[in-house]
Amino acid sequence: MKYSYVSHLYCPKCGNTFDTKKKHQLCTCGSPLLVNYDLESIKENLKPETLKNREASLWRYHEMLPVEDKKM
Repeated sequence: MKYSYVSHLYCPKCGNTFDTKKKHQLCTCGSPLLVNYDLESIKENLKPETLKNREASLWRYHEMLPVEDKKM
């Protein structure tokens, strides 16, 4: 199972897309970026019972966070 199912970052204002391998906060147009996820893969691979057995913290949902490496 992947640590995160982030697909890419995108700008809601101008439509630019950004790779998730580099850190980005704002688009070149100045707009904050939004995160796009591979929802089909999440649906196929992440089950509710998996979440129930994890530590009760934000990291319980790491597949839905824009962090691809748990060392970050």
